[in-house]
Amino acid sequence: MSKSLCKMNSNGETSTNWYGGQIQLGPMGSTGVDVITEVPGGNGYYIGGNFTTPANRICKLDLGGNLVASFGSTGYDAQVLSIVPYTSGSGSIICGGGFQNYAGAPSNRIARLSTTGVLDASFTTGSGFNAPTVLAKAVSGKVYCAGSFTSYNGVARAGVARLNTEAPALLPVNTVQPTLSVGSGTEARMTVWPNPSEDGPVSIQLSDLGAEVEHADLMLFDALGKQIMVQRLIVSEGRAQLTLMVNDLPTGIYSIVLLAGSKTSSQRLILG
Repeated sequence: MSKSLCKMNSNGETSTNWYGGQIQLGPMGSTGVDVITEVPGGNGYYIGGNFTTPANRICKLDLGGNLVASFGSTGYDAQVLSIVPYTSGSGSIICGGGFQNYAGAPSNRIARLSTTGVLDASFTTGSGFNAPTVLAKAVSGKVYCAGSFTSYNGVARAGVARLNTEAPALLPVNTVQPTLSVGSGTEARMTVWPNPSEDGPVSIQLSDLGAEVEHADLMLFDALGKQIMVQRLIVSEGRAQLTLMVNDLPTGIYSIVLLAGSKTSSQRLILG
């Protein structure tokens, strides 16, 4: 057993009267809790990860940290990496991760659940994603996805995709490329150098973000689709820049995903 969830008071001390249960790690000693998302309306929290107790990979807690027993069933068969609120106002959530089933029903790396944890069968994803997936954000009826996948429902998508949340069909999105991603319309421009990078910092230059955009969210995912960094950037005259310190990151292939208003871009970063 490993207590992988706690609440910190404003003085930095652990709250002793919030959530007395324990999170049991999943197979192979993997992490317990990977994501905490506030329930729409602010009356609790959704917890996701690779734990098997008190529920399989996902559970719901009230504001006091107590398990909501009315939520869920047998849960997911593998790790939940992200939980984002569905934008309809229904209180539903969309989950992404490495799972392939929810409560015994096929759900390849993405699924939508009701407020009581029932799988939404109207959210038809076909064969879904072919590798672990992280959902970055759900805005304006769309959900942005990143991960190590190369296809969604049989359609090629190299590590980044945008779905319609009403009927989860693919929408146009920039394709991940090893050097420069260039887009127009709803796609921004992102330049990353040096790439590949053996050591030292990596510079990221963003442009064509739109004059009305005030900030942009930049996210970094590893090859398994796990989000390892998110940073909000200030945008001025449609431009922004960032120096990314990568010295402590393992060698491998990473995905950089940009969300700026209605625009998006992505690029593959190679370290080592």
